[in-house]
Amino acid sequence: MHETNEWITSLGIDLGTSTTKFIVSRLQISKVSSAFSLPSYKITKRLCTYKSQIYSTPLIDDETIDYTNIAKILEREYEEAGITLDDVHTGAVIITGETANKKNARIAVNQLAERAGDFVVATAGAELESLLAGKGSGAQDFSIQTPNQVVANIDIGGGTANTAFFLNGECIGTATLRIGGRLIRLNPAGFVKGMADSFKPWLEENGFLVKKGDQISFERIKQITDEMAKNLIGYLAQSSNDEHTQLLYIDPMPQSLPTVHTWMFSGGVGELMKNSERMTLEEGTRYGDIGPFLATSLNQLMKRSSFNVLSPKQTVRATVIGAGTQTTEISGSTVFIQNGNFPIRNVPVEKVHIQNEELESDQLDHIFSETIKKGLSLHSMGLDPAFALYLSGIDYCSYEKLKKIVNILENIYSQYLPNQKNIVIICQNDMAKALGHALSIRLNGKVNCLICIDQINIQHGDYIDIGQPLPSSIIPIIVKTLVFTSDA
Repeated sequence: MHETNEWITSLGIDLGTSTTKFIVSRLQISKVSSAFSLPSYKITKRLCTYKSQIYSTPLIDDETIDYTNIAKILEREYEEAGITLDDVHTGAVIITGETANKKNARIAVNQLAERAGDFVVATAGAELESLLAGKGSGAQDFSIQTPNQVVANIDIGGGTANTAFFLNGECIGTATLRIGGRLIRLNPAGFVKGMADSFKPWLEENGFLVKKGDQISFERIKQITDEMAKNLIGYLAQSSNDEHTQLLYIDPMPQSLPTVHTWMFSGGVGELMKNSERMTLEEGTRYGDIGPFLATSLNQLMKRSSFNVLSPKQTVRATVIGAGTQTTEISGSTVFIQNGNFPIRNVPVEKVHIQNEELESDQLDHIFSETIKKGLSLHSMGLDPAFALYLSGIDYCSYEKLKKIVNILENIYSQYLPNQKNIVIICQNDMAKALGHALSIRLNGKVNCLICIDQINIQHGDYIDIGQPLPSSIIPIIVKTLVFTSDA
């Protein structure tokens, strides 16, 4: 066996509601090959080599990101990190929280990507942000170490509390509430400098009649954050979900939540929870908002409960992407390609895990439909393909079972993605050519491009680049995994 190693430089930028962070990582890519196998590449080491200071996110006004100042920060941090554009191989720009809703968010993230290199670019919606933070905090890894127990990571920043639930390493659900440390902005004397419009209905419903210019006392601020903490934990623990809590919903919320065994808190408020002690009004408003008060309220509530709370590996930097790392893999030789303008870049992947017994059940249609709907909620960027489907867990697929899968695929693409002209399907096991042929016949010219590839190891949250097929019909695949460093 022959092994070679190569190091690449990767960076990430997180534009959050309150803060902006920049991280540089060095990633070791190991290539392993033998006379009896095709080449494959994997990440073997992840080293965080530079972390920027934490900046207040530059805004022109409440609705507009100050891209010019962000670009200046980026230039300064490149210089501080000792890197140039030519040094950067990969990475990611993520816009999170309330910043993702600014009117120029998409323009800003695209401009940053152009200035910073070849990125996986994603404007993180609530579900994606929850998933990213849960990976970054270490919650996903901890759920692997504690089999059959649900681990919840609550990432609380300036505008939202994003929760991801993990079971055995898989994200089994997310939930987001409008709870954050910067929903009310204060000066050291307790005068209200501003508040999020989206938060006002909840304040009014709870009898907190607060407006810009008012001076509110230490006790009143604490009452507000105590109620915020109560609504958040009550909902996630399934002990309460009244009309007040429902005013904090951002997206349609899950009908039911899993029972949580271990709790983690990340984000800026999670960082403040490490040292939330008795404080004065001036100390509590030292960041110009209610973040320290909210951290104290959450700490006190969790200490009164019987919940198992674990410190995360990362808090304030849980969501910043250390890299969108590139791991090259080679597809199996049994692939199906119908047209295709290669290379195809930055395709998100949604995983469909199918147990063998589910192939026989009536639930298969529901499993595929729910995955498609989840993918549309995560990747609403007008892409074509919107995302690739990754079929895993199928040990053996007879022709009858294959036809069943093909019929379902044709139906769900017609129902949910009728205008898609490019379809990419990835199979964990050796079935891509048969699936592609059967699906092509079923689609009967409805799409321009159909690609089915197999024997690729992909995780939920990955992106792929599909290269030009080689003469032997093998396709090189770049898997871009969202990587998080293990230190905060």
